[in-house]
Formats: sequence, C-alpha cells, structure tokens
Amino acid sequence: WLDFDPGTYEFPEDALTKVLSDRTRILAMGMASNCTGTINDVAHFTKQAKAAGALVYLAPSRVNLQLTQERWPEVRFAAECLALANVPCDAALSEAGPDLRAGVPRDSGADWDFMDVRDHYLQELYGLDAARLRASAPERYLAVSRVVGGEVMAAVLGEWRRARSTCSGALLWWLRDVLPGSGWGVLDAAGRPKAAYWYVRRALAPVAVWLTDEGTNGIAVHVANDGPEPLATELAVSLHRSDGLAVAAATQPFR
Repeated sequence: WLDFDPGTYEFPEDALTKVLSDRTRILAMGMASNCTGTINDVAHFTKQAKAAGALVYLAPSRVNLQLTQERWPEVRFAAECLALANVPCDAALSEAGPDLRAGVPRDSGADWDFMDVRDHYLQELYGLDAARLRASAPERYLAVSRVVGGEVMAAVLGEWRRARSTCSGALLWWLRDVLPGSGWGVLDAAGRPKAAYWYVRRALAPVAVWLTDEGTNGIAVHVANDGPEPLATELAVSLHRSDGLAVAAATQPFR
C-alpha cells in the first residue's frame, strides 16, 4: 500500500519509492479526491512505475476536471471515462416524468450527482450559471445541456486521439441508458441517439479533423485517417468574427 495523508488524501512524493521493486507489476491509484478536491501528482508516480516496467491503472476518482487536465496523467488506456448525465430528446424526457434528475446516476453516499457534473461544464465551457438558467429559461437550459456533454466528450477524445498522445483507447461510460431519463448513455433507454452520440461519432470517425487548444502555442489542427487508403486532400481553415463575418482564410494540401 502507498502511504497517504489522511487529512488531504494525497500521496507523499516518496510514497511509491518506498514500496516499488522489480516484482511490481501494476500500480493502481486514484487521480484525486472528490471529498477534498486535491489532485495527486499522477505524472510523477506514473513515470516511476513505468521506469520499473509496471503497468498503471488510474481510477477516475475526480469529477469536474478542467479539460486541459485530461492530458496530464498521460493515460495509455482509459478503462472508464466520460460519465455524464446526457440529456435525451423531449420524448424520452416525457417518458421519464417531470423530474429533471430522473435516471441521473449518483455515487453512493455522495451529496452530488452527474447532473451537477454536467452543470459544472455549462459554466466551464459556456460561462452559464446552470441554476439561474434552469429557473429563467428551462428550454434553453435543456438545449445547451444536450450539447455540452458531447462537447466535453469530443474534446477529451480529441486529446487522446492526437498523434502525440500516449492513449491507445478508451471505454466510454456508457452506450445505452438502463432507465428513462438523463443517464450516462449516448443512447437513451429506447435506443434513440442523444446529441452526445453524434459528437462521439464525429470524433471517432475513420477520417476526422479536429482542433486542440495548445495555450500560448495557439490552436493545433489534427487529421486522422484510419482507413485502408492514403488520404490526399486539402485542409481549409477560415476565421470568423462573432457576427459571422469571415476575416481570413487559408488552405493547405494534406497527404
């Protein structure tokens, strides 16, 4: 076992050094604590374990991450990820009843549920106060709630699919809801696609183009081709103002 601080649930920097040996085959650890909000130095411990020839299992034990934090752990395979309360179509909501939290998963003993996680990303991505929007404009709240999960999924899958990523795959949590309402599935309980489904489908298409925000290094354009034939095409980029007016454009041959 790794020693940890019972007050913060953090691992000391030398925690793994004390127990790591040539017999170590796997390191299983949590990224962070939902109770205290602390984040462990996963990259530090992962580097140590890999240097010793061990595999690393990282438990996705914290919600409400910033999207940039998905890159830090250098995940090789995400065994469980992107659990969000994805809002279904109006027909599915009617079947679930008037309670917007119907079908929304909740961890045992937690004082939050995965609708709260989704609301966090409304603020993170769009700068929207979910509670205020839900009370003042419920139809708009549902509209943006339907797409925000897809935005998050597409962004994270794009991080993991880029050429320099260490991640070789992921198990999305999950395909289809087991109850009517806003469950984790990208399909509702009747098998109908939610908005998030189309984002995931586009993000994982055999031929795909997407962007990642590289901070002060600008915006990176990524192209993937998982098909059997080489791709010979042209990449076109255009910049638009908020009113839709195009201000710049460029093209680049791509092979």
